[in-house]
Amino acid sequence: EKLGEDLVYTQSDFAGLADALQLHFGAAEVQGALDLTGTHTQQLISHLIFCGRVSCLAGLPAIEQHVLMKKAPNIGIVSLCGSWLSNSVCAQQRMAFIG
Repeated sequence: EKLGEDLVYTQSDFAGLADALQLHFGAAEVQGALDLTGTHTQQLISHLIFCGRVSCLAGLPAIEQHVLMKKAPNIGIVSLCGSWLSNSVCAQQRMAFIG
């Protein structure tokens, strides 16, 4: 929340996170996700709307081709090297594009 996010979920397992997202937003309304660990990127993409956005803080793991073809996600890899410059995840995302 301190980085500018509207909502933060802290479920310890992915199934709980997926349930919380679908309960809050509805099955087809998740437009973007921030992947902090890099362990559930493919599952996060499968919950996004078509051309949804996922930003990865821990690098990009291997993602199966059929998931990419089905959802056509916008994937951003965010470097936190300069995160001290801004308290905004959006600003950090722009820095990732510049970098």
